[in-house]
Amino acid sequence: MKSERENYLDVGRGVAIIMVILAHISQQFQNLNIYLRYICDYSATGVQLFFTISAISLCISYNKRNEKKVRYFFIRRFFRIAPLYYMAILFYNNFFNINILNYNNSIVGILSNFFFIHGFVSEGWNIVPGGWSIATEMTFYLFFPLLYILINKNYLFIVYKIFILILFYFILYILVWKVGLLNSKISDIFHWTIIQFIVFEVAMLFYLKRNIYFTNFYINFITFIILIIISIIAWNEITSIKILNLYPTKLLFITITSILFLEILKRSEIITKVNYLLTKIGKYSYSMYVSHPLLVYLINRDHLNLSDNNLDMLIYNFVILFSTFCFSFFLYNFIEKKGIEIGKILIKKIG
Repeated sequence: MKSERENYLDVGRGVAIIMVILAHISQQFQNLNIYLRYICDYSATGVQLFFTISAISLCISYNKRNEKKVRYFFIRRFFRIAPLYYMAILFYNNFFNINILNYNNSIVGILSNFFFIHGFVSEGWNIVPGGWSIATEMTFYLFFPLLYILINKNYLFIVYKIFILILFYFILYILVWKVGLLNSKISDIFHWTIIQFIVFEVAMLFYLKRNIYFTNFYINFITFIILIIISIIAWNEITSIKILNLYPTKLLFITITSILFLEILKRSEIITKVNYLLTKIGKYSYSMYVSHPLLVYLINRDHLNLSDNNLDMLIYNFVILFSTFCFSFFLYNFIEKKGIEIGKILIKKIG
């Protein structure tokens, strides 16, 4: 019997990494059908789906383990993420011949990635492609135990905090992008790292306070369809309604849409038919996220003589997805699993 986590969260991770790769691949094709372009661009929100799954997964794990020592939580999280990420730092900088003495990839940038604070050091964001999301994830891990306690005690804490985040974002929006008074690095840090806490915290709120949304499958499904349409419209800014075009609003819609999607997966029998493949993809999703830029580099679309059209984009996407999946099989088994095992051994030793 598979666990609650395996039955739908790993499936969700599989969907999330497929979305991320589709979004990245589609950027190389300029002449896509407009509706396919909307879908491909929206697929970038696979990152927020990852964040949502991470928050729910941690809540499940924290409940199950009934953590008495918070340091065990941090050890597990560190050794789950760090070994593969450290290898990626070394590999990408060597493979792509990035000069670490260059300002944009400086020693400070390398070290900020090593300590997972590159979400707050803008010159370190591109050392590992997509590494900003790993920094955001690790920052969330740092605050998770405290957030878990506070939400359980009073869920209004999160409501107030999200309100303050959104208010501060609007202030930055005016001062940086409209008036130009503050350094843009401040707004970048807030945009890519801090404001993403909306996703994590809303997901935690919905999981820990499960009575705040519908439990009826059909109501959830209809609501999901409505919200995903609104989310696609908002993300692509194809509406003149300004409130929908603001980034915090987009994050709220995307997060609630992701939560309903996961709830549908959990309650729907469809996962019994697609479970094996998507669960496998979800199992390797972290390795796939870190390594897929390498596969895009190695399997260049020009080498495949692909045209700039819808069909060739989908073909190229499948090639990269399949290649990344195969490569990630080895990364998962020889790096990720080893890191997880080291974490377990360390926890046993320190007692």
